[in-house]
Amino acid sequence: MQGRGLSDLKNINGQDEILPVLIVGAGPVGLVLSILLTKLGVKCAVLERSRTFPRHPQAHFINNRSMEIFRKLDGLTKEIQRSQPPVDFWRKFVYCISLTGPLLGSVDHMQPQGLSAQSLLHTSHSTN
Repeated sequence: MQGRGLSDLKNINGQDEILPVLIVGAGPVGLVLSILLTKLGVKCAVLERSRTFPRHPQAHFINNRSMEIFRKLDGLTKEIQRSQPPVDFWRKFVYCISLTGPLLGSVDHMQPQGLSAQSLLHTSHSTN
């Protein structure tokens, strides 16, 4: 088991401590949950099957509810907003048969529901 140092437990072998919370998956939800629980003084452990973290972000969009939770973590909201590309790069879904084929249609994220650019954030999958 690979430890992440998110709780103050010294022994995670099932004999020395009883953990009230076991989080399965070190994705965005599992990691944020472990940070919030630790801040509240709740002992927890995170289990992750992968030995390495992905090289690229796994989330493509971060919705309002997620951002509400991220505001509880000092500095995370500003870091997310700082790293998002300009709105014009991601505001539309484009539907086509292939990258060189004809355009079938597009949907503007900002228009149908009257959303502002601050309501929805985009995280790039590219490291360029």
